[in-house]
Amino acid sequence: QARFQDAVKFEPHDSQHRLDLGQVLHAQGKHQEEQAVYEKLLADHGPNALAYTYAASSLLAGYQVTIGHRSYGKVPEDQGFLDKATDLYEKAIATDPNCGMCHGQFGDMYKDSHKISKAIEHYTRSAQLLPHVPTIFCNLVYTKLFACDWRGYDEDFARLMRMVEAETAPDQPPPRHLCVQPLQAVLYRPLSAELMRRVATTYTRKLLMEAGNPQPIPLP
Repeated sequence: QARFQDAVKFEPHDSQHRLDLGQVLHAQGKHQEEQAVYEKLLADHGPNALAYTYAASSLLAGYQVTIGHRSYGKVPEDQGFLDKATDLYEKAIATDPNCGMCHGQFGDMYKDSHKISKAIEHYTRSAQLLPHVPTIFCNLVYTKLFACDWRGYDEDFARLMRMVEAETAPDQPPPRHLCVQPLQAVLYRPLSAELMRRVATTYTRKLLMEAGNPQPIPLP
C-alpha cells in the first residue's frame, strides 16, 4: 500500500496510480479509504470509467460486510445502495461504452441482486469486449443457465471444457493465476472421473505451492 501511495504522491497526474492504490485498499477490505481515493481521482481528473466502476463495486462490497455477506436485493434497505451503485455504473458506461470491465462488474451487481436478464445483457457485452478474460465468459455461461437460456449451450460448454482441460493438464505446472470460474461453470454438467481427478490434483498442487509446500494431510 505504501508503495502505491508514494507513486500517487510523486506522480499525482497519473490516474492509473490512483486506480491501483484503490484496488490494493479493496483487497485489504478498506472500502471507505478506497472510495475516497476514487472520489479524489474524479474531482482532480474528471470522469473516469474505471473509477466510477470501482467506486460502485467498493460501495457494494462494503455494504455486504455490514449485512453479513448475504446476497443483496432481498430487503428494502438494500435498494438505496443498489441505486447508488447503479448510478455509478451508468456513469462509467456513459464515460466509456466500450469498457469491458465496467460491463462485467455491472453484470456482477445484477446477478447478485437476482436481475438475471440484465446481468446477461452486461456479461454478454463484457465478453465481447474482453474475450480473453475467462471469468467474464464463465459468469455469462452459468448466469444464462439460471435463466434457462440455452442459446449456444453446446458451444459454450465445449469452450469451458477446453479451459478446464488446459488448466489441469498433467504435464504442466498449475497456472500462476488459477481461475476457479471455469470449474464452477462446467460443474453444471457431469465430468469424467479422470477429469475430476485432474481438477482435484491441480487445485491441491496449487494450494500446497502457495502455502510453502507443506506435507499434505493424509486422507483416510
